[in-house]
Parts: sequence; C-alpha cells; structure tokens
Amino acid sequence: MQVENDNFGRFKYLEKVIFLLPGHIYWKDLNCRFLGCNLLQAKVSGLSSVYEIIGKSAYDIIAKNQPEEERRRQAAAIDAIDRKVMDSGIAETVEEPLVMPDGTKRIFLSQKVPLRDDNDNIVGLLGVSIDISAQKQLEESLILSNERAEAANILKTEFVQNMQHDIRTPASGVWSLLEVIGKQVTEPKMKEVFDLLRGSSKQLLKICDEVVDFDHIQHGERPITERKMDIRAAVTDIFDLNKPAGFSRNLTLNLKVSPDLPAHIMSDEFRISRILINLLGNAIKFTREGSVTLSLYPKDHEVERYSTLCIDIVDTGIGIDPIKIGTIFDKFTRGVASNTNLYPGTGLGLFLVKKFVEELEGDLDVESVLGQGSHFAVTIPFKTPLLDLGIKGIEMDETYTSPVDSLLEDLKPEVLANPMVATNSPKEKSPQRFLHQLLFIEDDKTALFSSVSVLSGLIDFIDTAESVAEAKQKIKNKKYDLVISDLGLPDGTGMDIVHFAEIASDSQNKDTPFIALTAHIDAVKQRIALDAGFLDVASKPLTREKACAFFEAYPIGSQNKASSDVELPVIDLKLGMQRIGTTTPDQAIKALEILTFSLNEEIPLLKTAEYEKDIEKVRFILHKLRGGLFYTGTPRLEKIIDELHVSVKLLEDLTSLKDKFTEAYEEARLFEESYRDLIKTRQ
Repeated sequence: MQVENDNFGRFKYLEKVIFLLPGHIYWKDLNCRFLGCNLLQAKVSGLSSVYEIIGKSAYDIIAKNQPEEERRRQAAAIDAIDRKVMDSGIAETVEEPLVMPDGTKRIFLSQKVPLRDDNDNIVGLLGVSIDISAQKQLEESLILSNERAEAANILKTEFVQNMQHDIRTPASGVWSLLEVIGKQVTEPKMKEVFDLLRGSSKQLLKICDEVVDFDHIQHGERPITERKMDIRAAVTDIFDLNKPAGFSRNLTLNLKVSPDLPAHIMSDEFRISRILINLLGNAIKFTREGSVTLSLYPKDHEVERYSTLCIDIVDTGIGIDPIKIGTIFDKFTRGVASNTNLYPGTGLGLFLVKKFVEELEGDLDVESVLGQGSHFAVTIPFKTPLLDLGIKGIEMDETYTSPVDSLLEDLKPEVLANPMVATNSPKEKSPQRFLHQLLFIEDDKTALFSSVSVLSGLIDFIDTAESVAEAKQKIKNKKYDLVISDLGLPDGTGMDIVHFAEIASDSQNKDTPFIALTAHIDAVKQRIALDAGFLDVASKPLTREKACAFFEAYPIGSQNKASSDVELPVIDLKLGMQRIGTTTPDQAIKALEILTFSLNEEIPLLKTAEYEKDIEKVRFILHKLRGGLFYTGTPRLEKIIDELHVSVKLLEDLTSLKDKFTEAYEEARLFEESYRDLIKTRQ
C-alpha cells in the first residue's frame, strides 16, 4: 500500500512539472485528438483547465472568431503535419501561424515527435511549441530596413551618376568650345591662355569620369591597386589643372620633383592623384597672395625596391587656427566658417586625403602658423619597377606666373578687339563640307552652342531643338538626313523622339538615322539606346572627328534613300564603301558576306514569327535586320525592310502585311543570288 502511495505521489509530482513547463506542451492520440497539455497550452487555447483539452481536435481549439473556411484550413494543416509524423515515425519542426481566441495572430515554432509504447509501436504524438511572433516581427522589420537601405543606396548611386551627367555635360561643352576657338587663335600669348583653359577643362572632364569610381571607393567597392604609374606626368596634369585658380589670384606656383625619384613608381594612381588634387587645391584656395610650392622626392634609403614618396605642399596662405588644427581631417569639418562665404567647400577634402593616405599605409603631418601659411607633409611607401632600379628620373624645377598681365600689355588693340583672328594668322585650308540636313537636339545651351560651332564648319543646314516637344515639331515639319540627340532632356528622353519619328503618321523621318550623345556611356545605357532605334551612341563632347565619322557613315539622304520611281540596284558597292568609310570594295564585300549569314539566320525566324502572328518578335527581328542593313550597300532590300518595319510599328495585325512579307523574303533571295554572282565575277 505504501508503494502505491509513493508511485501516485511521484506521478502527481511529474504531472505538476509538465503542467508548469515553459512553452506549449501537448500530446495526442493516433486520431489527432488531444490527450493532455500543460497550463500554458490550456491558457492559450482559451480553456479553464488542462483537462478540458482531452478529446478535442485542432479544429475545436482554433479561434472561433474567424471565417469557418479559414478555421478548417488551419486545422487541416495541423492535422496533416501530425499524421505525417506518426505515419513516418520521424520528428518534424515547423512554423505554424494561428489566430488566437482573443483574435491576435501568432506564429509558433513547433517540434513534434512520435510517441511509442513499450513494444515500440507508435501510439500518438508529443508536441512542443514556442511562440516566436516577436522574433518573426523583428526579422520582418530587419528585412524591411535592409530593403530600405538598399533602395536608399540605389537612389544615392543614381544621384551620383546624375550629378556626374549634370556636371560633365556643360564641362564638355566648354572644352569643345575652347577647342573650336583655340584653333582660330594664332597670337602666341593668347594661344597660351586658350591652351591653358583647354587643358584645365579636359582635366575637369577626366575628374567627372572618376566620380563614380570614387563613390565605389567610399563603399569599399574599388580595391587598392598597385600599378606602374608615371608620377611626373600625373603631378604635371594636376598642376596644370590648378594653374588657372592660382593665376586668378596672381600667385607664383612652384613645382619641384627630385631627380632621385624614379620615372615610374608602383602604387595606386587614383588615390595618389586624389591626395595631390585636394592638397594643392586647398593650398591655392586659402592663399590670397604669395606662392604655393609642391615638392616630390624620395627618402634617401631604399631597401629591395621599396622606398618612400615624400610630398610637401607649402603655401603662404591664411594658416590654420591652432585650436582647429586637430579637427581639420574630420568629415564635414572646415577650418573657416561657411557663413563667411570666402572659402566655399564641403569639408570633405582633407578627410578624404587622410583616408587615402591611411589606405596606402602612409603618414600625414601638418604645420601651420596663423596668418603666415601651412606646410602639409605626406609620406607614402612605394615600390620601384624592376626596369627603373638604379635609374634617376628627370629633375623638375618649374616656376609659373600668370600670363594674363603681360598678355594685356603686349597685345595689339586690334587683336584685343577681335581675339579670334590675329593680324599675322595664316589662312586655314577649307575643311571638307557635307550636304546634310541635320537636326541637333541638346538642352544645355553651352553644349548646344559649342556643338553647333563644330557642325557649322562641316555642313550648312543645321536646325536645333532644346526639348522633346520642340524636336517632335521639327521632325513633323521637315525631312532630315541625320538627327543627333542628347539622351537626357527636360521633358523626356532621346528615345521618345526616335519612337515618335518611327510611328507618327505625319512624321517625315521614319527612315532617318538617329545618333545618341551622352555625357557618360555604359553598356546598359548603350544597349537601351540601340534597342530604342538609335544607330550609334557616342560620348560628349561632339568633336569635329566624331562629326565627320557620322557624316561618312550616314551619307546624305539622296545618296542612300532614292525615290520610289527610280530603279534601285540590288547591290551598290559604292554605297557600301561610303557606309563603312573605306576606299576599297573589299571591306564592303566583307560586310555583304556577313549580311548573308545574318539573313540565313533571321529570315527563317521572321517567317516563323509571322506565321505565329508574334508581332513583338517580328518587330524585334526587323529592327535587328534594319540596323545591319545600314552598314551595307543593299538599297532595295533596305527600302523594303524599312517599309515593313514602319508598317509593323503602326499595326497590331500582321494579316494585312502578307504581301509585304512575301516581297521581303523574295528580295532577300535575290540579294543572295546577286551576292553569289558578284563573288564569281571577282574570282
């Protein structure tokens, strides 16, 4: 009797332990009916006692304040998992979303294991569930935060690229304009000024191209590279870039490079250039009078190709307050209050200098006396290229002063009145002129003026537009041989103009070649422009060489688009030679050979797409064929494909174009026969 009492006591004790265990504990029979649970499971199920759960199903304890269909769905999902565990004999861990009796939605992480009797037969299931709703909410919050951060990063990248475009477009216009003016100036001192300005604007373009690279560095996306660099060429370019700023303050600029410094060093050219640009620019900006001196030299000793580059920049500027000298390398910190408006800037220059010096494992020191000037000293380890070991470099000891004052004193009054032409300037040979009717589209006035200046030296008929709306009006009212358009415009894009020219019923330029100009070309932008209908994509600025290449590749319309009442040849070698800019027929014939391969691939695909009435695929194939035909002398096939391409753009039903497709297939066959005959005659 005492034994039975002891066993009963132990059972009651074990029962209490189970009832009080944290987490939701329950056990079921083979019919998925509850046999028992702990207190927490009973409470969350809306039961007043743990014994109330006995005999109930999952459906019975699911909240009754939700639609019947949803309630049955949840119960079926729970029963399916329970049966799987009992049928397979394998434990399962699953997430179970449930609606509680109080209406709240919870997510439970449940582990379910089969229960076995003394003979190892499965007789039920034991489940332990933990409420992970808070963790899941935190997880979703973290995912959302990460998505927002990623979106912000994308927006920031787009902003950087847009800023690059907005800076580079007017800068390219300035450079192009200076190119035009500089070629007409022959007076030596005036030419020196123009060369100086042109060189500076070209360096500015180079910096704009590096903006995106710099953004990558900020995020660790551009690794430090050790490459061979011409240190003297690099420092000369940077010095030339800063000359105009120094000359505008009438400063004396000194550049000194030791002959002991090798001609080339192995280091990261981008970071060294950024260090020099920021330090030299700062020195000039904060120096009102006197001089700025940049010196480069190696340390005396060298061990197994390794040495140290020393950079000293000394100015006679305003100096730095001793109180602030310890903070000038902090981000967004400025030595002079911004509200003075005397020394504009972002406060990032010296922060970046310090960052780059540290990344190159160098040191940076500064000494300054308020009102007398500053001395920045940078030391950066470098490796000497094997071919330069033991060879001294060229010594540089240059002093530059502003040429403007002497220029104004020496120039003759008539030259000052008309600086474009000097009295002793030789007459230039007239350049080749082209007979195109051209439309040039650009919203930046500087870029527009400089580009038209370039074009006016080559052709006589130029119209301009500064928006999509204005360009559409011009295209509707006049036939052009060539359209050159900026991709980004205030009321749309260059792609909108191409699309309008192709589909507008009153457009006179359905077959006019379009060329895109952009401040920065990348593979994605180029693909989008070509897919939209542009035949070529070029980077700004528009130079005379680029313009000539365009005109030679796309001759005047009367030469490549004959009227319908004139019998066109199947193959026109002369036209093909003009299209690819060659003086011999061999290259034009090679283009025809490539075209035959293309037709053998594309015509069967076109026939299939027509048969299947896949209009998007038909448009894609015709667009591809049309682009290739612009580089060959096949006027008849080109005309038919052009007409078919325009018709398909306008219509949504291919049935009415059956005859045009048949004509195109027949012309492709005639071309291949003519090509084979041409090859035979040349053998």
